[in-house]
Amino acid sequence: MRIKHILDHKIIALMIVAVLLMSTVFFAYACNNRGSNPSSTDVTNDPDATGSLTTPTMVMTTEPETTTTTETTVSETTTTTVTTQPEIKHHFSHLIVFLDIQQAVFFHTNEAGEAIAEISLPVATGREKGSTPITSPDKPFIMPGFTARLMLFTKSRPIVWVRYATHVAGDIYFHSQPYDHFIDPDGQDVPLDKSLFNLAGYRSLGRNTISHGCIRLCMRDSIFLANTVYRGMPLYIFQSSKGYDLPKAEELPPVSLNTRWDPTDMDPANPYRQQEQNNMAWKYRPIGQQTTVLMESKPIAADSIKNANGLPAGTTFRFLYTPGVSEPVLRTAFIVVTYPDGSYEEVRVKLDVVDPAQTTPTTEPTETTPVETTPVETTP
Repeated sequence: MRIKHILDHKIIALMIVAVLLMSTVFFAYACNNRGSNPSSTDVTNDPDATGSLTTPTMVMTTEPETTTTTETTVSETTTTTVTTQPEIKHHFSHLIVFLDIQQAVFFHTNEAGEAIAEISLPVATGREKGSTPITSPDKPFIMPGFTARLMLFTKSRPIVWVRYATHVAGDIYFHSQPYDHFIDPDGQDVPLDKSLFNLAGYRSLGRNTISHGCIRLCMRDSIFLANTVYRGMPLYIFQSSKGYDLPKAEELPPVSLNTRWDPTDMDPANPYRQQEQNNMAWKYRPIGQQTTVLMESKPIAADSIKNANGLPAGTTFRFLYTPGVSEPVLRTAFIVVTYPDGSYEEVRVKLDVVDPAQTTPTTEPTETTPVETTPVETTP
């Protein structure tokens, strides 16, 4: 009985082994049908694909990225527009300076081709014969169209300021009567002082020759001429006015005030204009005084007006130009005094610029009380 049980156990064990062998053969056959070496690109997520003990190496192959660029070509078309400027028509066709009568005359040429003299200006030309060049009737100067509102004539002796200098040719200009020129001790030019106008030259306009060759006018006419002549305008200079029908030049205002301003200058700081307006600038007279200022300091304009406190309340003071105080010098400056009514005037003053390092402080002597002494009595 015992032997029978042993045999039964052996039979069962053999059957189990046989079943296992058959299963192994079956699975081996199935794996061989799949292929022995899967491709590196054959990636599977099948959980049943476990027949091989070798894990396939996954090689990640990156395909080159292809970028497609679309180029848009913008065709730029440049259109050139030719604008034809209308021809500028000037009323005055030419200008003639007549030396014998000391006048500059503007002419207008009408549609019939007739030259009509319309405006005459009193002038003063070169004193020396030939200093103001004469032109022939067929070869005028052609005006270059250049005007400087302010110019320093350094070739002149003495050096002078001129205003509204309109160039003719070479060293020849139309310009105002000259103004005195000064320099400070350090060689710096003092700015134009409009109250230092050449009155003798003003009285000579339309009467006498007085210049070095230039053609002088009053301020009013210098501005008119500068605004009227144009580039390309013919200018003739003739010795004689014989045969011309010319208008009379306007009379110049007389010199009636104790000032060296040009009576025709329309600047509001001109006493002639102040008198016409009867404003505060005409009624009051600020008095300038010399003041001492330290180098590199900011001078106070009101300090340079001696009677500043006596002028109307609300009067203001400022420098016309920022004075140079970077070195010791006796500097010329201009103070603009503006009144409550808006009128103003310019006052010329001096600033004594000093170096604080070289300034010796002044010490007031100590006041002492003399000690009373009692005479010693001696016995003879």
